Amino acid sequence: MTPAKSAKSRRIRKSLLLYFKESRWSFLVVIIWFVIGFCYFLITEYQEGIINILLYTFYINQPSAEQNPAIILYQFLGTVVVSQGIFAFIIQKGFEKRDTKITSRMIAKDITQNHIVIIHHGHIGSRIADFFRQNDQKFILIENDRELVEDSLEAGEPVLVGNPISERILKDASIDRARAVIITENDAQITLILMNRIRKLNSTCPIYARMFDDRLGEILEQPPYNAISFSNSRSTIDRMKSDWVDSVQGKAVVVGITNITKRLVEALVAAKREVVVIDEEQDAIDYYKGTNIKAIEGDATQIEFLENPEIDLQNASQVFIGINKAVEDSITIAIKIKRKYPNIRVKMRLFNDDLADFMEQLGIKTFSTSRHTFEILRPKLELLLKKKRGYL
Repeated sequence: MTPAKSAKSRRIRKSLLLYFKESRWSFLVVIIWFVIGFCYFLITEYQEGIINILLYTFYINQPSAEQNPAIILYQFLGTVVVSQGIFAFIIQKGFEKRDTKITSRMIAKDITQNHIVIIHHGHIGSRIADFFRQNDQKFILIENDRELVEDSLEAGEPVLVGNPISERILKDASIDRARAVIITENDAQITLILMNRIRKLNSTCPIYARMFDDRLGEILEQPPYNAISFSNSRSTIDRMKSDWVDSVQGKAVVVGITNITKRLVEALVAAKREVVVIDEEQDAIDYYKGTNIKAIEGDATQIEFLENPEIDLQNASQVFIGINKAVEDSITIAIKIKRKYPNIRVKMRLFNDDLADFMEQLGIKTFSTSRHTFEILRPKLELLLKKKRGYL
């Protein structure tokens, strides 16, 4: 059986189990109704034999003798109310089960202990989820963007699609009984709100929180939050610093203003390197307003723009590309720069590890913040699993 078919059959099995579990009271009422009918016909029509009594009970046949009001009422309620009600109920549930979002939410609500909650299924969150899958650790995903978890929904995994700061979402994820919570949100404000609400529901579970700002990370590590903070941008720059910052001279051009490139610019400035920062959004450029750093607004995906005298690409020794949008733009401009200026060292941010080999063949180095961060976070996750299994 192929992985796709296996995932589909697993989702169908889970859906059916949840269907009967969620509908157990409705089925119980129907069963009681038929038991009452069977008992009545067993008393009044015993001479007809057990087969006929069953046929009368399930409306397949009806007594040939003159019917009394009780039998007429039973037949009427069965055919008009019960039968149509069951049919409508089954149709409604059938359509509900076609919505993977509803199925995954039901699966998530069924997990109430010994699980880990992952909030935000981005690049680092997906790596963490893969790690837990490989180690048979129960987890629940919370993600506001359905597109990011479409594969998990199709696979019938426990996913809650919605705003993570919603108290209802957190309760559906059984945060109060979670073994741990891992927050990989990009927005620091959302992370801070989450920390507060999670601690109100669960004051003791470990919380691993992604935080770009070291100052906020230090605050979260103190009581009452006692979080374990991690930063993918900090860990990545630490790895890059010796080979790509300190040991190189000359001008560095940084394309795209993100959390990771902000840290990179800080490291370059600390190494007394000349830096030119480029972004197509004025709001991003304003981050460097009032500083000595040259920040230029424009479309850096066009090599002609990079060659203008203000940027002077041809006299740069390094180009760092950290564009957050379409990866095709980053790949295209990186290749154009390397082909026209082979002596420039080009390094680009890339989330897809499989593409890294392709770029390396063209002489373009890549860095993955999520991979580096996961490598640092992995020992802590392994320790969490060992505690679960009683090794510690």
